Amino acid sequence: MIEKRKISEMPETNNVEGLYSLGVNAENESVKFNIKDTFQSAIAGAAAAGTAPAIAAANAAANAANSAASNANNAAQIASAAASNANVQAQRAEDAADFVEGSVNAQLQKSQYAVPTAMAIDYPAEITIGNNNAVLLYTITPANAMRNVIFYKGTDKNDAVLAVHPLSGALTPIAAGTAHIYVIPTANTGIYKSCTIAVRAPETLLDYDSIPLADHDNQELLV
Repeated sequence: MIEKRKISEMPETNNVEGLYSLGVNAENESVKFNIKDTFQSAIAGAAAAGTAPAIAAANAAANAANSAASNANNAAQIASAAASNANVQAQRAEDAADFVEGSVNAQLQKSQYAVPTAMAIDYPAEITIGNNNAVLLYTITPANAMRNVIFYKGTDKNDAVLAVHPLSGALTPIAAGTAHIYVIPTANTGIYKSCTIAVRAPETLLDYDSIPLADHDNQELLV
């Protein structure tokens, strides 16, 4: 005979092995069920019900992480390719700059002029008024020296008898007298030269054998 007790009358225990309880099934029939089996089934169901969402969430998180990692890897590859291309372009630009610099330096070396160290001038000591073909010439050394010079007439009032072109050195006599001319190299003014040029009026020459004169039957005037 099964002894019936109230739950309040049952002793305390940590083990539900062998304990049963009475209940009612779906057909409203009294049934006996094992408390241990019922607890274990309930615990398993609760565990399954609570774990499934967590597993699903973990799987979703893992998939998102994998997708993010893949995107990050793709971005890293793109960035690496861009950096490599930038390095190539930078190297090409540097090579081009070196080439241009070398070419420019070579051209500068070829076209570089030396500083003039000496100068000689050649000029007529005397010019007749009306002779506009005279030119003051100069020679500068060394051969690769800059050849820019300025021709400068003196400031004395007597120097006004002769004009000189400041760049070409062309001489134009104006009146009789004496003028001082200066030739000044722009790259080394310390080696300037000066000269004195006399300006003469045209002269009339008489040749009694060419032109008959009133007082001389057999003489001629030659101008």
